[in-house]
Amino acid sequence: MDAIDACRHPLRLEPIAVPRVWGGDRILKEIHPGLAAAPPIGESWEVSGVGEDPALHSRIASGAARGTTLRVLLREAPRALLGAAFAPGGAGEAELPLLYKYIDARETLSVQVHPSDELLARQGLPGTGKDEAWVILDAAPGATIIYGLDAGLAYEDYLERARAGNGGEGLRRVAVRRGDFILLPAGTVHAIGAGILLAELQQSSDITYRIHDWGRVGLDGKPRALHIEQAALVRPPRPLPPCPLARPARKATLARRVDCDSFTIDEITLARGELALARPADRFGILSVLSGQGSVRAADGERISVALGDVIFVPAAAPRLVLEATNSLWCLWMLPGNGARVAR
Repeated sequence: MDAIDACRHPLRLEPIAVPRVWGGDRILKEIHPGLAAAPPIGESWEVSGVGEDPALHSRIASGAARGTTLRVLLREAPRALLGAAFAPGGAGEAELPLLYKYIDARETLSVQVHPSDELLARQGLPGTGKDEAWVILDAAPGATIIYGLDAGLAYEDYLERARAGNGGEGLRRVAVRRGDFILLPAGTVHAIGAGILLAELQQSSDITYRIHDWGRVGLDGKPRALHIEQAALVRPPRPLPPCPLARPARKATLARRVDCDSFTIDEITLARGELALARPADRFGILSVLSGQGSVRAADGERISVALGDVIFVPAAAPRLVLEATNSLWCLWMLPGNGARVAR
């Protein structure tokens, strides 16, 4: 396989099922019915290069590179895959800056925070922080997320409650519905509530500081660890973004819904016809199909059919692509932001 040539084509990726004690079976039934896994599945990692476990590295499901992981292409052709801005060093030095996944919360997740790039740098720790964004795909009646703290409650005072075992108090709960977008800068106290199915884009990090876990035990039957003292080093962002983010004033085929230093997310609602998937030169993109059917067409005529659950990684070296709708597509078009940090 020629890695550079493989990066000249859009790449369909295989999902990776990740068991979680709070997960369910909706990803297996509604998004990836052919995925061989047994519930509880809390997450499916759709675009991943996190850590050193090859089982958690995305594998290519189409073309000449089929069966190869993104990590292999990253080692052999980093600039062709990511673009020069995200692969400034030589071969073997670049890391995928984004992680994209689906999450099925059968139960409420732990209350948690994530460190920022700045905090990790201050502590001399490797890796990146974790800005993240959610797109609500479905929410049961009355379902809520936890987003920050009650008005007037200081973060330090909340942590004191958590140390006393009362970390479920003082939390701001926000009702959500299908189509909501939520931006969670690193340091935001948060949790996904029970009965919610969502898509998540985040910095490529698996660092979580768990503050409160509702007395739950893990899949091994043991209480899951808390990280309150690590969480105490985090500086919650002020002010928090609106939650959920404002919806567009009028319906548009393409609308920028999230724009932060780490990434951008455009929402596509294409009833018919086609739409060019614009991106800056020398930058990769991620297309995720949330509903409908269609195809992705390259300038040379190459075409990949897409439907619910499909995720296409578009390498930096790939040509301009056009999205064609067969049946009312709802998609996310995601790019790394200008301030995306490359892990070392």
